[in-house]
Amino acid sequence: MRGLLIIVLVLLSVSALALGQDAIETLDQQEQELPSIPHVQGPITVIRPAALVFAGFDQDGDYVVSQSEAKVGVQDTFSRADKDNNGRVSLFELEDWRVAALGSLDALPGNLSFDIDYDNQVSRPEFEAALMKLFKRHDTDDSETLKHAELMQVLEVPRRKDPTKEKLSDRECAEQIQRNRSRF
Repeated sequence: MRGLLIIVLVLLSVSALALGQDAIETLDQQEQELPSIPHVQGPITVIRPAALVFAGFDQDGDYVVSQSEAKVGVQDTFSRADKDNNGRVSLFELEDWRVAALGSLDALPGNLSFDIDYDNQVSRPEFEAALMKLFKRHDTDDSETLKHAELMQVLEVPRRKDPTKEKLSDRECAEQIQRNRSRF
């Protein structure tokens, strides 16, 4: 009985496949080709997600965010992120703030940068510490100010190596990796 059932199921599946072959929709050649994308030459300048936040802290319009402007801005931002005004930002409130302020949940800093003690809530000191740490990281010239240029990042477009050229030595590879790491 069991063998008969297996045979019937196999026959049904084979007949379904045979019937379905004509129903398979295919794309014509023109639809299968991807649109051409012009080759990008040179470096690309991108805005860091935190730049959206820090640029908004510039109170005097001089395109420079001082540390005092940043501290005032961070306090105001915490108040806006704390929707229920309980003095703590829940992870749901934090995610809403990150989408609104940074543009995406994928943008850095992430939730773990804020919730230092992992209690699923972000206190005002945790929130302020996370953003001020980011301020210091972006302050590349240690001037205790953020110029708009420091909020930009220049990325080199990866280029395909010419296969006829010699391969890099181990030392040259290590130096190249170190140069790339220092940019981030």
